[in-house]
Amino acid sequence: MLPIHMVLVDDDDVSDFEVLYRACRNKAYIIAYKILKNESLAEECVSEVFFSVAKNFKKVNNLTSYEKQKYVVISVRNRAFNILSKEKNNNSNVPYEDDIYFNDKDYYEFSYDQWVCCIRKLNKTDRDILYLV
Repeated sequence: MLPIHMVLVDDDDVSDFEVLYRACRNKAYIIAYKILKNESLAEECVSEVFFSVAKNFKKVNNLTSYEKQKYVVISVRNRAFNILSKEKNNNSNVPYEDDIYFNDKDYYEFSYDQWVCCIRKLNKTDRDILYLV
């Protein structure tokens, strides 16, 4: 992820950003993981924070080394709590069950020719999806 963030930083500050990134990324990941208890969410959190730091690196670079690390840690903690609250509020994690959506009686009411006719009416993308299933 470092090369993506480096594009946002001025050429003069690239080495300073790289030092900050290498010094803080593991600690930031550990903090995010302790809060989120999910590897991918923790990685996403750390990436978002360093993206934000890279966009505002002119301001962040004026801080002392300790203040920079403190800034990253606090940002990761806050971002992790924001992600956690969004995950808790997200009610779209409904388990998918085939028997809810598939009614055998309706399936057998169609003949083979009717199915072919319906499938031919679909656009190419939708037909390809059915082919993959």
